[in-house]
Amino acid sequence: MKFPVTRDLVHDLNMILLDAEDVLYMEVEERTVVFHTADDKFYLLDTLSELAKRMGPLGFQKLDRINLVNMNKIEQFDDVNCKVYFDAETSGHSKSTTVSFTNRNMLIEHVRLSKNINNIIDL
Repeated sequence: MKFPVTRDLVHDLNMILLDAEDVLYMEVEERTVVFHTADDKFYLLDTLSELAKRMGPLGFQKLDRINLVNMNKIEQFDDVNCKVYFDAETSGHSKSTTVSFTNRNMLIEHVRLSKNINNIIDL
C-alpha cells in the first residue's frame, strides 16, 4: 500500500507515494498523521485542500468544496445543473461531479478555451 505524503506540509509542494513497507511507525503531530521511516519523516496529505496544492500543476482543480477534478478529463459541462461529465456521450452510468456557483464562470471559460484549442488542433 502507498500513501500520498510530503516532507513538509507548509513549504514542500512535492507529493511522494510512500510505501507502507518503509514505515517504522506513525504518530499524530498537530492533528496530522506523520509516517516515520529509517531516515526521514513524512506528512500524510489527508485533506482535499492539501492535495489540491500539490495536484494543481498536474491539472487538478477544486470545482466545489467536495471535489478535486482533473480538468484534462472533463468532456462536458452541464451549465444548468452545474455538473461536469467525463464521458463524451453521457448515460445513466456516466461519472459526474458538481461545480460550485462561484466556479461556474471559470469553468465556462475553461470549456470555451478547450474547444478553441481542440479546433486549432483539428485543423
